[in-house]
Amino acid sequence: MLSSLIKPVVSKVIAPLGGGLVRIGVTPNVVTVVGTAGTVLSALAFFPTGQLFWGAVVCGAFAVFDMLDGAVARASGGGTKFGAVLDASCDRIADGAIFGALAYWAAFPWGAERMGRVADAYFTTAPPKYLFVGKGLDSPASTTLSAEGFQLLFVGLLVCLVSALTISYIKARAEASGFSGDGGWIERPERLVIVLVGAGFSGLGLWWALPVAVAFLAVTSVITIGQRIVSVWRDAKRADGPR
Repeated sequence: MLSSLIKPVVSKVIAPLGGGLVRIGVTPNVVTVVGTAGTVLSALAFFPTGQLFWGAVVCGAFAVFDMLDGAVARASGGGTKFGAVLDASCDRIADGAIFGALAYWAAFPWGAERMGRVADAYFTTAPPKYLFVGKGLDSPASTTLSAEGFQLLFVGLLVCLVSALTISYIKARAEASGFSGDGGWIERPERLVIVLVGAGFSGLGLWWALPVAVAFLAVTSVITIGQRIVSVWRDAKRADGPR
């Protein structure tokens, strides 16, 4: 929803960059593959070991680079049908890597701590039976997720992953049937911004940022699935006519 409002502005900003890449011989497919490979490798390198801040920064940088494939395609006279399929496929791979790597970290956070990759303030030595727990009662900043909290975060990330794939599939299947399939609250740009900003702030010590981002994203993504299905149903009903 938000991406449709800012897309014209973003297109004007990145258009010169796309033209510059074309002049040095870079193709849209190269941009797509490099952006996806960078996102996948950085997600798998940083997130499972608990380096949330740097993972968010590097993944965000490659995600922005991946946005240039459209600008390069326009600057080179238009994209190809294969390029569209490649771009959509690579987007799903990148999304899967980000949410999958974060889900792995949520499932095995104490393993990441033993590897020395996460600040000690993130974890409790003996997970209690509460969603949130403090390591020091005199310091609210030391509050963190309990074992049960990490389990809920893991489930939330899985919901986000499945929802992301479902949202994109609804659009692809709708377009194959001659309908739009667009719209809804959460599209890919919003999804990446929300999860990476949440991970980044959690990496800086605001432990609650990622759980809040994931909870919000999980709920709104499920709503988006419903919105797209209803939209396609209405289009199909108009196309089919009265029966």
